[in-house]
Amino acid sequence: MVRLKHRYLLVDILYPPASVDATTLAKSKHTPNNAKDIHILIHRPTTDTLTPQSLARAVREHVAEMFGDWGMGRLGGSSAGGVSGTRNGKPIAKG
Repeated sequence: MVRLKHRYLLVDILYPPASVDATTLAKSKHTPNNAKDIHILIHRPTTDTLTPQSLARAVREHVAEMFGDWGMGRLGGSSAGGVSGTRNGKPIAKG
């Protein structure tokens, strides 16, 4: 008997502030209000330019680039790898 397995990948997209880089964050001392503001900036909702289709296409392109035909075959071909739920910054990719 064969069991059907569903595999999912949950991605958390973080958006660091554009004007602050990692070294500046590490060297500076933040007050609680400033740290809270930075946390809110990093976890802000995803923009409308990131659609499930564009994210799925990017995942497929990078799998093809890194793993070639074998990776695309494991994904299930060019039509596999649907993505849902990009509005909250945590898209779910089904492979």
